[in-house]
Amino acid sequence: MPYYRLFCCLLFSATLWAQENRPALFPSCSDPLISLAQQEDCSRKKLLEYIHLHCPYPDTALQEEVEGLVVAAFEVDEEGQIAKVKILKGVNKAINEAVMQTLRGIKGFQPALKDGQASKSWIELPIRFQLNKLLDAAQENEYQLLWSGPSQNNQLKKKELKTLLQNESLFVRSIQGQNFKIQKLEITYWRKKKLRTIYLKTPKDFWTEEVQNLLKEVRRKGKLFLRAHIQDRYEVVVVQRDLELI
Repeated sequence: MPYYRLFCCLLFSATLWAQENRPALFPSCSDPLISLAQQEDCSRKKLLEYIHLHCPYPDTALQEEVEGLVVAAFEVDEEGQIAKVKILKGVNKAINEAVMQTLRGIKGFQPALKDGQASKSWIELPIRFQLNKLLDAAQENEYQLLWSGPSQNNQLKKKELKTLLQNESLFVRSIQGQNFKIQKLEITYWRKKKLRTIYLKTPKDFWTEEVQNLLKEVRRKGKLFLRAHIQDRYEVVVVQRDLELI
C-alpha cells in the first residue's frame, strides 16, 4: 500500500516591499490591520493548505508509484485572477495536469502592487509528490481517526461503515483530547488488482454515489484505507486508518 505526502514551498520574486509595493496575496490575507510580513506569511500558508486539500495524487501515478518534483508557475493579473499557469519542471502528464487544474481553481487573489497600482506578477511553486509514510511515528501517536459509537474495532460490516459515512460520524482526535473536523477524506481500495482512490471534500458529501458503488464492489475481507485531512493551526495533517470489511 503506497502512501504519499505533498511538500510545497513558495518562491516570491522579491523579499523587501514597501506598502506601495507588495506581491500578490492569497484571498483573505490582505488585512490592513497586520503587517506586510504577516500578510505574506499568511498567503504562503494559505496557498500551501489549499494545495494539500485540493491537489490529489492521481490514481494512475499511485498505481505506477510515480514520484517527483513539479515546479509550477502562475500569473496573477491586475484583477486577481489566475491568468496563466506553466509547468517549469514536470513529472508525468497526470501529475502535471492535476497541479495545473488545482492552481486554475484558485479565485480572488489580491493582485500585486507596484507603486500603489495593481500589477501582474508571477508566483513560482515547487510541489513534491512522494510515495512514503504519511506521518512519522511521533505524529501517528498524536492523532487518531475515530468515529462516534462504542466500538472502535478495525473490522466493520458494510452497514456499519455506511452508517459512519451517512451520519458524519468520523473525526480526528489529538493526543491532547482535541477533536478536529475532517476537511477531506480519501478512501482507497483494491479492485481488479488495481488501486482506486475516492476523494471526498466535506462530511456532507461523504455518502456519494462513488462510495455507494464502492460498498457494492468490495467483497468480504476487503481492505479499505481511510486518510483524513485536518488542519491543526497552520499545519495540514493527514491521518490514516486501515479497515477490513467483514
